[in-house]
Amino acid sequence: MLLSKFREDMETMPIILACLANTCLQQDTIDVLVSNNLVEIAVDLLQTHMDLESVAENAIAMVAALAQSDKPKKVIGSGNGLCLILTCLDKYRSSRRLVLRAIKGLGHLTLRAQTTSSRLHEIGGIPLIVDVARGYSCVSKDPSKQAANAKIQSAFMLLIRNMVSHNKELIPVILEEDIEEQIRLESVHPDVNESAFSTLKELGCKVELREEWNGVHGDLFQQGDGEVSENMKGFLSEYRDTNAKNMIDQAGMSDQIDVN
Repeated sequence: MLLSKFREDMETMPIILACLANTCLQQDTIDVLVSNNLVEIAVDLLQTHMDLESVAENAIAMVAALAQSDKPKKVIGSGNGLCLILTCLDKYRSSRRLVLRAIKGLGHLTLRAQTTSSRLHEIGGIPLIVDVARGYSCVSKDPSKQAANAKIQSAFMLLIRNMVSHNKELIPVILEEDIEEQIRLESVHPDVNESAFSTLKELGCKVELREEWNGVHGDLFQQGDGEVSENMKGFLSEYRDTNAKNMIDQAGMSDQIDVN
C-alpha cells in the first residue's frame, strides 16, 4: 500500500493522510482502509511524529474520518488514540485548523459511544476542551475570525451534545466549567445560534420554548427573562452594534445609516 511505502517520509505523509481522509464518504471505503490497518497506522503516526504539526493535523483528520464508522470508533475510543488527540489539542491549541479537526474528531468518537464519553471525562478531557474552545470565540470585530471560530463553536457544541445524550451524569460536570454563559455568548453568531439552543436544551438549562427563539439567528435577547446578566446584555448589545457599524462601513453606506 502507498502509505506503507512513504510511512517514514514526513513530507509526503501529510498529503497522503489528507487525501485518504477525504475519501471516507462511504462505509465501503472506510472498511477498506480499516482492513489495511489505517487505524493503527494513523494512531502510530500521531504518537511517533506528534512534534510535526502537519503530520499530527492530518493524522487526526484520518482518525476522525475513520471514527465515522462504529467499529474503528470503538477501537480508537478505547485505545491510545483518544489521549493522543487530547494531547495534540493542548499542544497545538493556537492552530485553528488543528483545533477544529481535533474537536470534530472527538465529536465523531463520542457519537452514540457512552463508554468513550465517560472515558473522555475520566482522563480529564472536559476542562481542556472547554478551555481551548473558549479561546476561539465568535465575539470578534474581525468578520473572518467570526466565521472561522463559528465552525469551532458549532463542532464544540455538537461534541457536548454527543457526550451527554447517553451520559446524563456528565451534565453537572460540564456545567461546572461555566459553559452555560459561554454558549449563550456564542449564540449571537448566526451559524451557532441553533446549535447553542439545542445544546442548552440538552444540558437542561432554562430555555423558553416560545416563539421568540424560532431560528431568528443571533438574537440572544429572546431567550426569556433572567437568563443573562445585565453586564452580559450590555456587552452583547455593544458587540452587535459594532458588528452592524462594521458591515455598514464595508458597504460604503455609513452616510446613509446610523446605528447609534
